[in-house]
Amino acid sequence: MDDESDSSDQGGGKPMPTEKKVTIDNIEERDYISVVWPGCQILCNFMIANPTLFTGSPNGSLSTGSPPPESFYGSYLQEPLPEGVGIELGCGQAHVSRVALKLGQPKMVALDNSPMIEELRKAVPFVLRERLFLMQCNIADMEDLNEIANAASVLGPVPYILASDLLYSETLFEPVLAAVDHFMKYSPECVFYTTFQNRDNTDIIYDLCAQYCLQPCLIRTANVHADGADREIQLIKMTRALNDGQALEKVFVGVEGGGTGTKIAFYRQNGTQVGSDIVLGATNPLLNGLEKVADLIAVSIRAFAKENDICLPVAAIGYAMSGAEDVKYIESFTDYLHKEHGDISEEHLMNSDAVVPLGGYFERGGVILISGTGSNCKVLTEAGQVFGAGGWGHMLGDEGSGYWIAHRAIKALIDHDDQFHVLDCSPEVVRKLIYDYFEVSCNTELLNFFYGEKFSKGHVAGLTKILSEHAPTDRLCAQFFKDAGIALSNHLLALAPHLNSMRRNVPVLLIGSVFESWSLMESAIQKNLREHHSHNVIKYTFFKIPEDSPVVCAAAHYAAKISGNKIQKQLNLDQVAQILIHSRKQ
Repeated sequence: MDDESDSSDQGGGKPMPTEKKVTIDNIEERDYISVVWPGCQILCNFMIANPTLFTGSPNGSLSTGSPPPESFYGSYLQEPLPEGVGIELGCGQAHVSRVALKLGQPKMVALDNSPMIEELRKAVPFVLRERLFLMQCNIADMEDLNEIANAASVLGPVPYILASDLLYSETLFEPVLAAVDHFMKYSPECVFYTTFQNRDNTDIIYDLCAQYCLQPCLIRTANVHADGADREIQLIKMTRALNDGQALEKVFVGVEGGGTGTKIAFYRQNGTQVGSDIVLGATNPLLNGLEKVADLIAVSIRAFAKENDICLPVAAIGYAMSGAEDVKYIESFTDYLHKEHGDISEEHLMNSDAVVPLGGYFERGGVILISGTGSNCKVLTEAGQVFGAGGWGHMLGDEGSGYWIAHRAIKALIDHDDQFHVLDCSPEVVRKLIYDYFEVSCNTELLNFFYGEKFSKGHVAGLTKILSEHAPTDRLCAQFFKDAGIALSNHLLALAPHLNSMRRNVPVLLIGSVFESWSLMESAIQKNLREHHSHNVIKYTFFKIPEDSPVVCAAAHYAAKISGNKIQKQLNLDQVAQILIHSRKQ
């Protein structure tokens, strides 16, 4: 499928904030010349990739209260801590805390049993020293940790607790989780992020989570080589478990991704949208890379969820992605999301940006005909089978698309001037439109826009809108759209053998900017379908998508449907036209 076939509007949403340019090497090993264990690197890299999760207190009102007990203050903690302080357990060199501070966390408290606390403080850069409180604490001592945890009742909400490579011994499992539990009693929205090596006794950690009412969620599993051996490191987060009988409302996410822009939207089960759309750049996995696209989507979802008080993982995410045609590729994409971003969704359901809208808009199958920058056509049968025609890109197909129309106009002008195919009408209007659009004065100057660095399918396709504005008064411009109507209706004729279950009234969803010129193509589409009809199709009904039911919303409906759920609000479609085909009745 062409990467830019859906040219629907990408604007109107809220862009995600730009990530801070922080790297683990310029925080730890370069400045402090210390060993950084794999688990620490993995946790720090996760923090750097998701900065909005580690920049302050959680949403909601902050509690006020008495100062912490005197025994809570460390050697350098001479005043009550501010609300929203982050905690690091078993800090070692406090690498994780330093990352949090550089990402914008106002204050961090780092706890460790090391007698080198004094030396560690001296190693902290001056710019961070006033924001990092170092305290000596025996992590394995339940009483010592509980004394620290008692301060949670007067500190206000703790947004998160961090620990890397701390759960290396079974003797630490229970005291650490007990302390985390204590913090979460006073800060229910607190999240515990930790990394640990997967060992034979790791299951005990998950058993203790149930004992202390903690809900673990595996974010990713990383295979690393350290100390001459291969090791499996798990990054997990823990949140407060729900009480018996308490249930969260299910949330579904739709992702509409393509070569020109991307939208992400959250919907509750009752059909209401949470916030506004997330708007990103190009996310065609074939062009931008599978891992890069998946990482960008995951980071954006985490940031939005934090800002809007949405508990992750959501129930399901539906991906309507350009280029998602191959089953093995789809499996690779979703497997990567499960392995590297297991915290964002219980299910990842991906298909092309043609198939997903069909599953969202039509209960019993239908056809989607796309003509934006590129073109494509898919049919989804009532039995769930998918068949396609077209969608081979501008080099091999895209008949009837914006690029195809513009290319056809330019080629017609060149062939006329070269006397290959002399037109039977004047090309001068088309010539002026082409020259003005590309800002050239002769045909040879057009070469730069097709063979040089200036080549852009989207830019070439933009000429089509100019041609459409002159089609009502210029014969040659009008002919290009008649030809496009024939080319697009040929997609429907090619798929006619698969329309038996809906032949009495075939629903066709029109997507793409070319269909804004429907009136210029309708007669050619109607004539072509009637002259070449077959397989007993009686009628075609054409629809377009209204503003209140965008494709990204259909992707969320698709996710709910395929995962065995349902979003209560029905999607709407606007009828464009009906074409009756003179076929024998059955």
